Amino acid sequence: RYDLTLDIGGQPFPLTARIGDAPNNWMSNSLKRKYHCLVGYDFFEKYLVTIDYPAAQLTVAPYPADPEETKNNIKASAVLDFEYVEHAALVKSVIHKSKEEKLETSFFVDCGMTGNSISKEFYAKLQTPQKNGLTHAPLLSIGGTAWKNVPFYTIDVPAVQETAKAAKRDVAGLLGRPFLERYRVTLDYQGKRVFIEKKGQ
Repeated sequence: RYDLTLDIGGQPFPLTARIGDAPNNWMSNSLKRKYHCLVGYDFFEKYLVTIDYPAAQLTVAPYPADPEETKNNIKASAVLDFEYVEHAALVKSVIHKSKEEKLETSFFVDCGMTGNSISKEFYAKLQTPQKNGLTHAPLLSIGGTAWKNVPFYTIDVPAVQETAKAAKRDVAGLLGRPFLERYRVTLDYQGKRVFIEKKGQ
């Protein structure tokens, strides 16, 4: 373990790092950049983190003294409550195949994941049309907010399946950047909430 200083926008933040082989080859290959480290939940959970995808801006700020200030200062169009499962945010979800049929499940929220994913096991229940491994959920609802025609790749992600099995949770897959990139997203780790603001709010 090493105690380092992380510079974000000219502001220093303490960072404790561990040496290891981070599973980041897919990022290096897809973005054609070399990565030497990953900064994850163990750092971000200490701060109020906002990712403005349309503006390509990351903000890291201390939490206000009153937890309600966090909610009051954000004009969220949706609030996703989550539970911590192995340092990852898990949200309860419902996928509606039709007006009559729905599937209750959960998704891990991964802000950096390049695609949304569902497992092959869950796709066997969903059975929506797919092409080249890509399918669409007709309607996805989380915490009272619904999204139409959400794209998912049908792929098994070992880390998701292993974590779900160890925690004894029903997890369909991951919600990644394609789900979040139209919004300004604030991660409230203390309150276990994800605030989603539409562009232009």
